[in-house]
Amino acid sequence: MKSIKEQHEEHERRELERLLDWAGSPGVLAELLDVTPQTVDGWRVRGRISATAAEIAEKVTKGKFTKRMLRPDVSTWWSEQK
Repeated sequence: MKSIKEQHEEHERRELERLLDWAGSPGVLAELLDVTPQTVDGWRVRGRISATAAEIAEKVTKGKFTKRMLRPDVSTWWSEQK
């Protein structure tokens, strides 16, 4: 049985890969989120996008990928009004 932490990590990794698939390539995602391709590579290594980039991704994708979906560990977002 996987721990909650392991489940969250898997979820974040899976959502990041879905976001990359949506963008088409790490380079395109980097351009859309105004970061370097090296930054995107770092996210892939760590298995999660930065919280700041998750907020931008929500705007760029028009809500297809929400910040809560990409980074469910940021508890302050869960208390925000939708």
